[in-house]
Amino acid sequence: MRELDVLLCAYLEREYDNSPGLERVAFESLLELPDPVIADYLLGAAVPADPVLAGVTARVARQDAAAGPSMGLRRNPGLAP
Repeated sequence: MRELDVLLCAYLEREYDNSPGLERVAFESLLELPDPVIADYLLGAAVPADPVLAGVTARVARQDAAAGPSMGLRRNPGLAP
């Protein structure tokens, strides 16, 4: 999904270098997941069980808010990070 690529690349460019080691590992594990699972996490339809991964997905999802509506992703308001 192109939208996921945009969010993940934005996080990589803006946040990754300044993230602690555990967050970097969590981000890398996020990249290994299937796109539908990543989308569920970033849209708030699901929350990762791992708290570090949950924090990383919340930070990545905030890239959507910073980018504005052109990103085309819509969160589930009941589960938004």
